This record gives sequence, C-alpha cells and structure tokens, in this order.
Amino acid sequence: MSDIAIQSFDYSVLDSDVADLAQKSAIWIKGQHRRMVEGVISIGDHLIIVKEQIGHGQFGRWLEAEFGWTARTAQNYMSAAEAFSGKAKCVSDLPVATVYKLAAPSTPTEVRQRIVADLEAGKIDHKQVENEIWEATRPTPAKMEAERKRTQIMRRRKLTPQDEARIARQQRKAEKEEQYRKQKRDEGVAEVRAILAKLPPSDASRLLDLLVGDAGWEVRALHRSGEFLHQPNAYAAATGGE
Repeated sequence: MSDIAIQSFDYSVLDSDVADLAQKSAIWIKGQHRRMVEGVISIGDHLIIVKEQIGHGQFGRWLEAEFGWTARTAQNYMSAAEAFSGKAKCVSDLPVATVYKLAAPSTPTEVRQRIVADLEAGKIDHKQVENEIWEATRPTPAKMEAERKRTQIMRRRKLTPQDEARIARQQRKAEKEEQYRKQKRDEGVAEVRAILAKLPPSDASRLLDLLVGDAGWEVRALHRSGEFLHQPNAYAAATGGE
C-alpha cells in the first residue's frame, strides 16, 4: 500500500546530513506506526476470543486485573479488530485515534466501507477520512431530538423491548431524513458549481461574495417570495441590459 500523503516536506531546505537523517527517521517511524496499528487489531482479535471464552462477568475483572483497562478501552480494540481484521494494511497509515473512530459503532457501515475502498485505491488521506467520519456522525437536530426523547423515556420508566424497538425506529428514521437532506445539499452544491462554471471567473467570484455576504439573506428572501421570477426584465434592469 502506498503512503497516505499528509503533505510533502521540502527536504531541499535542509543541510544534506540533516535531510538524510530526517528522511530515514520518517521511513522508520512510518514502519513502527504501521506495526502499532496492526498490533491494535491483533490485540482486539485476542480480546474477542478471551471474552467469548472467559465467561459472563469475568471479562471486566480480567481487564482490570491484567491491564488496568476499562471495558471501553477494550471495546476500542475489539471494534478495530471486527472492522479491519484481515485489512490491517489498509488502515495502517491512519492515526490510531482515527482507526478507533472509523471502527466505532457510531460510524455507519456504508460510510466505513466506502472509506476503506477509497483508502485501498489511494484516493483519500487521513484528513479526508476524519472529515467523512465527522460528517457521518456529527450531531444533527434530528439525532439530538431522537436522543432527547430516548433519555426522557428512560428517566420515566424502565424500557421495555417495545420501547427499545420504537426508539430504534425513530433513530433510523432520523438518520434517513438526515441522509436525504445531505443528498439534497450535495446535489445543490453540484448544481451551483455547474452554474458558476458557466460564468466568467470575475462574475462567479462576485456572485459568491454576494451570496455569503450581508446581501445573502435578502437574496434568499427574494427567492422564497418568487418576486424576482415575476419580473422578466429584472435581470436586464439590474445589469443594464447586458
């Protein structure tokens, strides 16, 4: 697998001896880091096996006695193993914290699969991975509202299986609604890009300045009212008939 390029460093600005030292150190550090990530996944594999065999209630005590770990620490390892066992090289250039985030249950499976495919194809770097994870897991009004309702129910009474199922349905609905809104935002951005590409660069730049500036809210209000659409000569009047 090729290195994930974070940014290229200009070694020509260094003395030759220092540049040689830094380059060799970078190669060594990358190798150590890859082995560390692969070790995280191997540890997770072993933890999964022990948890299955050790018996109910003993796993947490074993973690505390042997390593001083919490169940959450162990879960990070196990999630990484479940997500990337057999694919360690694919994520070995990512920071360990990013590997944990990518493997976490909060990251949707389809997002994880797409990111892994992009990593294997060399199309994405670790900053882009972080951005995609954030976009997929960021708190949204719909998610926060679903969580608020879930918390209220839990406070009122012990949850029944029916309650859990209903909350799960609400969360799935909220996630689908958010995915739909994101799709529409992406389609809108693509359409805006296509429109801007047809304009002279100076006009495109000025239009963007207006839309994100103080006049933006007035333009949006004009659009909602339909007033501009009902004035066929408005553009000609505004542009002097150009």
